[in-house]
Amino acid sequence: MILDRLFSKDDENLDAQRRDVDRILDHIVSLLPKGTLPELTSVDQLPGTRGSFGYSAGNPIPVNGPVGESVYIFRLRSRSGQKFYYQRLGFTKHVELNRQIDVFELVSTDGLKWVVLYFSMLHTRRSRKAPDGLSLASWREHAVPVGVMAKLGAFGETNHRSEDFPRCLPEYLRGNPLLQQAHLADILAEKMAGLLRDMSISPRPYSFVELCARLQPPGLGREEAAFLRSLESSAKPDAQLASTLLQSSRSVPPEPPAGPVANQTRKPAEILISGEGGPFMGIIMPIAARVSEYISQHDKETFARWARLPDAQWTPSFGERFALAFAYHIVELKERRAAMPPEFYTVAAELHLEALPPLDRPLTDEVRDVLGRFIAGRKAAD
Repeated sequence: MILDRLFSKDDENLDAQRRDVDRILDHIVSLLPKGTLPELTSVDQLPGTRGSFGYSAGNPIPVNGPVGESVYIFRLRSRSGQKFYYQRLGFTKHVELNRQIDVFELVSTDGLKWVVLYFSMLHTRRSRKAPDGLSLASWREHAVPVGVMAKLGAFGETNHRSEDFPRCLPEYLRGNPLLQQAHLADILAEKMAGLLRDMSISPRPYSFVELCARLQPPGLGREEAAFLRSLESSAKPDAQLASTLLQSSRSVPPEPPAGPVANQTRKPAEILISGEGGPFMGIIMPIAARVSEYISQHDKETFARWARLPDAQWTPSFGERFALAFAYHIVELKERRAAMPPEFYTVAAELHLEALPPLDRPLTDEVRDVLGRFIAGRKAAD
């Protein structure tokens, strides 16, 4: 079914994970001496490693590039279920593994647990293994897709380090160029500042200064600076997608329903960041970005005529309109108690019309047929 094509059971679709590392691969090759690029493997743990998984430079966590580091950390949970804020402390070389090892400092969102983790980032996917004492949350559990917010660095920092972490995070987020491009920097910085004001942070159980003294700091030298600039360029599609979502997530209906509705007077961006408004936020981005290949040209043309789009090319505008029509059709199926694939029941249970942007025209039977084939994973003959 279509959700299984977009997501694997616990993590992002493997093709999407590979694309994230491919975006930066050419630049990495240009910075390394010829013939020294490590093999891009698909593993949960590197062979021949030593030390405790994730907690040692000799046994780093395999991930799919820098965005893989951010996404992996965002999915991590402490024993008590707490998420983590993070900063990249720098990097070191591991001669035996022939790899650069990135070093991250994490603190749980309740301020009680500090963790230092080691990552190897040149792999085709993220490890499905968690370090001892930690766990990985399912990719599907997030109302706001981790695929965009985490990849844009919305919950930590990779280009600077500070002993004042995590108190420094609002400043980091406000200066994040990708979040600025997506018009999310100030909103996220204000939200983070509010969270940190109420947070009691325990002391580090190690010396920050001594730990950093053993590492090359982020941004050191022309090669590292050029590499970081390339990351900004490679992640632009994610920033553009977040910006598109922001513009399409209007949430104030003309006549609010009876009873208290907490989000009706808030900005759409605030609802996006909070994860409220049902899973529409989690539907529109993967559809708008990834599912063109699952829809026949005939169905694209049918939908384009209904949506009054100039052509049937899968542009961001086409993806947005298709995602919104798809969400409305799921609500229709739910209200009619119609049969649908099992993976859609959870989505349907949480979708509510008042949380969706309005449709500018009713769905037609012809468009419902297009959406039905999409849900069932069938293509019309072109």
